Amino acid sequence: MCYKERPRANPGSGGSFRGWGPAVEVLSLGLTMGVCLALGIGIGVAIDGRFETSPWGVGLGLLWGLGAAVTQAWRILARSSGVRINGADGQNRPDGS
Repeated sequence: MCYKERPRANPGSGGSFRGWGPAVEVLSLGLTMGVCLALGIGIGVAIDGRFETSPWGVGLGLLWGLGAAVTQAWRILARSSGVRINGADGQNRPDGS
């Protein structure tokens, strides 16, 4: 029998997932924002049910969830683009400077 060595994967080939980190973070934006909004609304519904404050709990929960979603989206986009948010001197700049 003849033994033939299997070809090794090229590190830069499509079989490698290196370098996908920023793309995966950006693609996770929709999920992150949906979860933040759902949690905010869910907590608002729970508050309304417990304290009979309808519709104030849902409204405040929606605002809280929206604020959390925007904050997380800002962090994900800044991290994936390589920008530090508010460095020591308050200036935004690319990492490494």
